[in-house]
Amino acid sequence: MRAGIVIFLVAQLVLHCESSASLSLSVLLEKYCDGLSALHNVTGPYCNATTDQIGTCWPRSTAGELVERPCPEYFNGIKYNTTRNVYRECLENGTWASRMNYSHCVPILDNKRKYPLHYKIALIINYLGHCIS
Repeated sequence: MRAGIVIFLVAQLVLHCESSASLSLSVLLEKYCDGLSALHNVTGPYCNATTDQIGTCWPRSTAGELVERPCPEYFNGIKYNTTRNVYRECLENGTWASRMNYSHCVPILDNKRKYPLHYKIALIINYLGHCIS
């Protein structure tokens, strides 16, 4: 049932995006986050849905709750492991804590990009070794 609601929300967002091409990415993220919050049945004090500076959606959540979201797939051109989570606390007064815990988000580095000089040197040595033998 939840998957159907998520598909419906994404379809609505896509339709809205096509009809409003002038909307900025941040506005679209806010709309997505608001739609995602519709899936959370929250009673009592709560924190409003919001997106942070990185673009992580923090859905409407019950006050006093520690909320977890998947790590971003990409940030500043670097790919991250999305099987880990980022955490943020919805404080007792219904406001979000200013700090988010992204410490569990680890980059996935391609060895060729991580050590480009060493990789090139190894290729040259390999090539020279084949030439000599």
